[in-house]
Amino acid sequence: MNFTGKTALVTGSGSVGGLGHVTAGLIAARGGNLVLTGRDARAGESALREIVDATYMKLMSSCDINYREVVSRWEPDASGRMVAAALDLYETQGYESTTIADIAARAGVTERTFFRHFSDKREVLFAGAEDLGTRVLDEIAVMDEAPPLDMATAAYVRAAIRFESRRDFLSRRARVIAGNPNLRERELLKMSSLSAALSSGMVARGVPANTAAIAAECATVAFVIAFDRWLTDPGDTGLAQLIVGVATELKSVAANSSPEHAARNSNPGSAEQESAAAAH
Repeated sequence: MNFTGKTALVTGSGSVGGLGHVTAGLIAARGGNLVLTGRDARAGESALREIVDATYMKLMSSCDINYREVVSRWEPDASGRMVAAALDLYETQGYESTTIADIAARAGVTERTFFRHFSDKREVLFAGAEDLGTRVLDEIAVMDEAPPLDMATAAYVRAAIRFESRRDFLSRRARVIAGNPNLRERELLKMSSLSAALSSGMVARGVPANTAAIAAECATVAFVIAFDRWLTDPGDTGLAQLIVGVATELKSVAANSSPEHAARNSNPGSAEQESAAAAH
């Protein structure tokens, strides 16, 4: 084995396994050229691989590449790590003071990776909204026939199972959202979209559009109230049970208010006319 000339030459009784072009490039980068001669191709290949390995390590060192940092950028569940990092930062330094660069750095990803998953830093806290909507629609599509409000409530109950193990995270998330008007607005928009999707799912099942819209809104209100109780109440009552309970309360309130009574209350002038007529 010797280093001469300006070319990389490999000779022997067999192939070196397709390493010639790569090796030539690495040897050139190293500043020298290699000539391998010998009757044993295996020995030539072994020597060649040693040169490749040594040169590769030298190049890696000269580029000052941090292996652990590179690997961290390719770890699985980048989205989950960014959500966790964002929530930590929102709690410790505030939502407004946290930048996308801060989140990416904490999660060990690039800003480009961040934007592949989220459109802005608000969306980090609402990453599961679309999944919830999909789950609700899937449940509506397969459940047995029932009154519209019962169908809508059951869809939320079944979809809520996935939240049971995430109570601590969701409590922290709720506190961050409660402390920022922009986040509260985004939460309301997400719930409105969820209600509209639920209504569409029931219409697809044959429920009249107006009835579906009312049932979806009522079930969504029940879900929101139950969700808040679940996060703030230290008791052991599960979210699904709370949703059913609030929906039952809602039905009770509706049952105790007749359409005629509601109409009179919405038109005070009519009530006054009835009172005057009764006096005569």
